Amino acid sequence: MLLHFLLAGAIAAFMFCAASSAEGRTDKGGRKIPWHDFSTWRYNTQGVVLTHFDGDTTVVREGGEERRIRLIGIDAPEFGHSGKAVCADQPYAGKAKLALESRLPKGAVVEIKVFGDDAYGRLLGEIFYEGSSVNLWLVRNGYAEVYGGRSVPAQYREAEKLAKAERLGIWADEKREPPRKYRRRCR
Repeated sequence: MLLHFLLAGAIAAFMFCAASSAEGRTDKGGRKIPWHDFSTWRYNTQGVVLTHFDGDTTVVREGGEERRIRLIGIDAPEFGHSGKAVCADQPYAGKAKLALESRLPKGAVVEIKVFGDDAYGRLLGEIFYEGSSVNLWLVRNGYAEVYGGRSVPAQYREAEKLAKAERLGIWADEKREPPRKYRRRCR
């Protein structure tokens, strides 16, 4: 019994430290959460797809409200930032958005597993369409990379490993720049 208590305490401490070291994102209660933390599940909801912002952000109607959903656990190539010539669209940014549009057509009714809100007011979510995770599908087909720490499910890492081995999408480019590095460079 003592072992279980100590283990639970260690896990809680780890989760607190992981959340505290996040990139400054907060949920509605002001608690910091990373946008890749699958341990922060809040609730499930449904929505109707309205449009797609890029390869990892979509807009749905949830109830009577339009909500932007940042797909948790993944990072797709970026469109140009700051008007800097050096920060033009990343290769595959357009293809990632088109892939999301083809997998989630406008008007589709989707299930959303919500993990909180980020600092930009987007819901952090895993979207399911026709019974499967769209987030995972994007990773498996090389349109996005895994983004996150230890809380990202193993199936995401396995999907990325397979996409890399098959050199799908972003993994076909040996000189690709991860979206995270691109954003840092283009600030």
